[in-house]
Amino acid sequence: LDESQVDDLKTWMCLSCQEKEVYCVCKKPYEGFYLGCESCEGWFHPTCIGMTDQEAAKYDDENETFLCPSCQSSSSSSSS
Repeated sequence: LDESQVDDLKTWMCLSCQEKEVYCVCKKPYEGFYLGCESCEGWFHPTCIGMTDQEAAKYDDENETFLCPSCQSSSSSSSS
């Protein structure tokens, strides 16, 4: 495989998944528990972004603002 073929494999999805909207960094159709980023409005599985379900639950229970890793990086670099 050359580099372009490997890149194609990273974005390849089966036909049934292509018919569904995908979410998260894992790019899978809706399934399970997600956190919604208040900045980009993306949806993320806690485990896909290195967070436990218990850590994620505080955003639901305590009405804290969740920012995905990308938006956290943008926020911290723009405030520097």
